[in-house]
Amino acid sequence: MQGWAEIACAQSASAGAAGLHPAIDRRDSLGKIIGMSGTIILALIVLGLLAAAALTFKPLRKTMGLLLVILGAIACLTFFGLIIGVPMIIVGGILLFI
Repeated sequence: MQGWAEIACAQSASAGAAGLHPAIDRRDSLGKIIGMSGTIILALIVLGLLAAAALTFKPLRKTMGLLLVILGAIACLTFFGLIIGVPMIIVGGILLFI
């Protein structure tokens, strides 16, 4: 059975033989960027569906409002979190009290 050091040496040797450096493989970076944009688009679609569901069902609207208020308050603990936290609290309050 090979140890992790032997496996790492074998992988770096095979990458060197192929002429590619693992940290500078542009094809791999492009694949990661494309994968991330697909994930972001999927997240936006899911958020849109949740927002539509929140406006339709009262218990879900109250739950999402309370969740946004709590997460916004936690996010406000840092300076950069204020940029995200305050709008979260406002939207959460609106959802909670509609």
